[in-house]
Amino acid sequence: MVQPTITNLSIKGAKEMSKQEKMSAADKFKKNISKVLSQYHSEQMSETVKRGMLNRVKSGYAVTRPPLGYSKTETPGLYELNNNGYCARNALQALANGKTNVGMVIAYLDMFYHVMTGIEHSGTTWLECIMSDPYYVGYISYKGQLFAGLHEPLITEDEHKKLLTILARQKEYNSLKSVANSILSN
Repeated sequence: MVQPTITNLSIKGAKEMSKQEKMSAADKFKKNISKVLSQYHSEQMSETVKRGMLNRVKSGYAVTRPPLGYSKTETPGLYELNNNGYCARNALQALANGKTNVGMVIAYLDMFYHVMTGIEHSGTTWLECIMSDPYYVGYISYKGQLFAGLHEPLITEDEHKKLLTILARQKEYNSLKSVANSILSN
C-alpha cells in the first residue's frame, strides 16, 4: 500500500496532514502552548470586561443602549429623558391619576414607538415594555440584580404601583368581558 504524500494526493487535507507529519515534537509543543495561552488570555479579557461592566452598573451607569424615551449624554452610560420620554411620562401620569384610560395611553405610546423606530408593535405594547423594565423606574438590571441608576426615572415607584393596579383591573375587566361575550354568543 502506498503511503499518502503530497505527490500522490492532491486534496487539501492531505497537504495539511503532510505538514503536520513534518512538525517536530518541539514545534507541536510550542503550537499547543500558544493555543492554551491564547485561550487563557481571551478568558482573562472576558473576566475583566464583565468586572468592568458590573462596576459601571453598581455606580449607576447603564451598559446597554438607551431605552426608548432616553437619549445619550456626554457621559457614557448616563442617559437623559428626551422629548418622547417626557410625552410618555405625561401620558403615564395622566393614567395613574385617573385622567385618561388604558386604551388611550396604549395607542398613544405605541404611536410614539412606531414613529421613533419605524417598527410596528406586535403582541407587546410599549406600555407593557415600560411596566416590565426597571430602567423606567430608576433602576438598572444586570444579570438578574437591580442597581439604583443615576438617570432620571420616567415614572416614580408610586406611579408604577398605581399603574400596575390599573393594568391588573383592566386585564380582569377584559377577561370578564371576553367570558360574557362568549356566553352571549352561544
